Amino acid sequence: MLFVGRRGPVAELSAWLQEETVSKEPVRLGSISGAGGIGKSFLLEHCLRNTPHFSLEDQLVVRFEGQQQPRSLVQLFAVEWLAQLDARHPSLPKGSFVRLRELSDQYKRIMEQMGSVALRSGEEGLREVLQALLRFGLCPERALPLRPFELAFASVDDTTLEEAIRWLREQRGLRTEWQWWSRIGVWKGKGLRNRLRRDLHATLSDVLAYDLDTLFRHKHRSVRQLLLIFDDYESLSPIVGDFLVDDLLPRIKSAHYPSLLLFLGRDSLLATHPEWGQHYRPLLGTRQIELRPFTRPEAEEFIRRKGILQTEAIDRVWERTQGFPFLLDTECDDEKTGGTSALGLKLFYQRLTRWMTPIQRRWLLPLCFLDEINLETVSSILPDTSAETVLAWFKEEASLRDPHAARWQVIPFVRQRLLQYIQNDSPQQYARWTTLARRSFP
Repeated sequence: MLFVGRRGPVAELSAWLQEETVSKEPVRLGSISGAGGIGKSFLLEHCLRNTPHFSLEDQLVVRFEGQQQPRSLVQLFAVEWLAQLDARHPSLPKGSFVRLRELSDQYKRIMEQMGSVALRSGEEGLREVLQALLRFGLCPERALPLRPFELAFASVDDTTLEEAIRWLREQRGLRTEWQWWSRIGVWKGKGLRNRLRRDLHATLSDVLAYDLDTLFRHKHRSVRQLLLIFDDYESLSPIVGDFLVDDLLPRIKSAHYPSLLLFLGRDSLLATHPEWGQHYRPLLGTRQIELRPFTRPEAEEFIRRKGILQTEAIDRVWERTQGFPFLLDTECDDEKTGGTSALGLKLFYQRLTRWMTPIQRRWLLPLCFLDEINLETVSSILPDTSAETVLAWFKEEASLRDPHAARWQVIPFVRQRLLQYIQNDSPQQYARWTTLARRSFP
């Protein structure tokens, strides 16, 4: 997709990337927020490639991408961390992150053992729950705050879920092993496995902090800064949020090397966890960008560069998209080929819902018919669903809710596009939901 406009955000983000040489803060945070498809990742990629006096060659870069299926904390900060470093930084010294590699090995052994335990469980439904819980690694209870939004737990009551967690905790793979040499074997074998079982967060943060300090202080002076990127942070936050604010950041705040942590998400970083504002606001400062749709001049520049020059066609594309970057791209293609925007609507829907579970997708479309979303209107249009559950999910879904509305509402341009998408697929269903929505607010 073409990169146009965004002069203000480009200048801001470029300044963040250039700050490393003059900043006195060892750790800096940056937040880029906006609706899905608004161009957050595109903006970051542009600035990483084109910022003067900034080079990825002297950055220790680790980038985490959000996804629908949850990964465990160790999967992210050990397994994926090491895989990225091996791919991005093959010139790192051979002994780099030796303790993290050992932790990763021990974690894999525990998970292999627990995976076989889960597979041996007799009941099919329980086996699926156990396997889903094990995605959270050594802290399966961290799945609890995610319910009922995870499809894997949607049909499981709280008692069954908590019983499954208790059962997992009693298994040998997660029980602390006794050994008389534990004081000696802190970093190897059963000593490290026991530390992982007792306190995963503290152990992982200790290992990361030690290996990072060793790398920057002794082994690889050509790497000047740690650059951590969390893309689609809303899907990563339930897994990494507590670990970052309670364990890792306190460890690297006093480090001698600079670090920049960038968070790309639908919400501002401050809205994802109360401790960001309470304890880390000074590290964030003014490094906050909220991306909005293109202005009319920016949209016209994009449309013209896509080869559409007629005033009438430019007006049509603008009216259909209201400057939303992802829509602009597909609408320009439709305009040039003379086709309809049905494919563009489908792509927009897929982009918007890519991190949603099937249950959440079933909630989404009826909600677009409501002028206001509250317990009463949700009950009317989704009569067989818990209105409290749907409303709680909607409040957290920043790609849907209008952040500037006085009441809970779907973002207007998102609502308009999805209503067109539904009408294309099923005029009968469109008419039925329209009737239900009218009844919800007489």
